[in-house]
Amino acid sequence: MPTFPLAWNRPRSGHRQASQSDSSADLAQSYQGQLAAEAARFASVHLTEKNHGDIHIDARLDRPGIRNLKEAPKRSEAAKALAKKVGVEIKEVYLTTGAHDLLLLAEAPLGDHITKFALAVGSLGNVRTSTSRAWPEAEWTKLISELP
Repeated sequence: MPTFPLAWNRPRSGHRQASQSDSSADLAQSYQGQLAAEAARFASVHLTEKNHGDIHIDARLDRPGIRNLKEAPKRSEAAKALAKKVGVEIKEVYLTTGAHDLLLLAEAPLGDHITKFALAVGSLGNVRTSTSRAWPEAEWTKLISELP
């Protein structure tokens, strides 16, 4: 069976590996710092009621996520229900190759909704997420034409 360089098998940038000498308190403090960094990154998505757009949510399966891969369709449906609760519409979910395992196309009236969704999904385990805003060509060409 071929082996592939899987993203979830190597340490993430900025994440430290646990060692046998690490205490529970050290690990908890490290995790809290990572969570704060993730929250700050998600908070950078700023949308307004008038100007909402498509959001790309990239997800990487972590070890429990890949170990329980056969449950992914159920988790996907649960994530869509969770998204609705926080005001996010998941338009599409794709399995991808490359740096991320899944791509979710979502829409929300406010960036806060996306942040709540990403934090809620991440807190359940199985995936780590990152978000980005996407403008359709008609919108980004208009933005460029308005540059000084």
